[in-house]
Amino acid sequence: MKLIKAARSPGLGSAKLLAIAVMTALSSSMVMAGNVTWNDIKNDAETTEDVLSYGLGLKAQRYSTLDKINVKTVKSLQAAWSLSYGDERQRGQEAQALVHDGVIYVTASYSRVFAIDAKTGKKLWIYNHRLPEDIRPCCDGNKPWCGYLWR
Repeated sequence: MKLIKAARSPGLGSAKLLAIAVMTALSSSMVMAGNVTWNDIKNDAETTEDVLSYGLGLKAQRYSTLDKINVKTVKSLQAAWSLSYGDERQRGQEAQALVHDGVIYVTASYSRVFAIDAKTGKKLWIYNHRLPEDIRPCCDGNKPWCGYLWR
C-alpha cells in the first residue's frame, strides 16, 4: 500500500488526518472497500451498515434507527473483541470512527490512523504521521505550550 505523506501544518486536526488516510486507503488495492459516493455520504443517516460521516449523517444528530439494543437488551451485551492503541503514553481514540464495508477507520493519539476489521478486531493497517521535531503534542493541559491557538 502506498501512503502519501500529507503536508503537516499545526492546524491539521484529527478529522482532516482521518479523511486523508481513509481516502488514501480506499484508493489502495490493499483495502477491499468499495468506493464511497457523494450519495452514500448524503444518505448516511438512512443506512445502518456504514458510518461515513461525523454524527451519523450530515446533520450530525447521532440518531440510529437500529433497535436491537434497547433498555431491555443492553444488559446482555458482551465484548466481542478489544483493541489497544499502544502503551499508556498513547492515549487512544481521538475522533469518532468511520465504518465502511466492514472496516473501522479511527484516529488515535500522536497522528495515527488505524483500519480495523469490524468483526474480528484485527488491525488491517496503521498509518503513523510523524510530527515535525519542533511540534509537540498538546494533550494533557500541563504542558507550557498548551492553550495556544495554532495557525
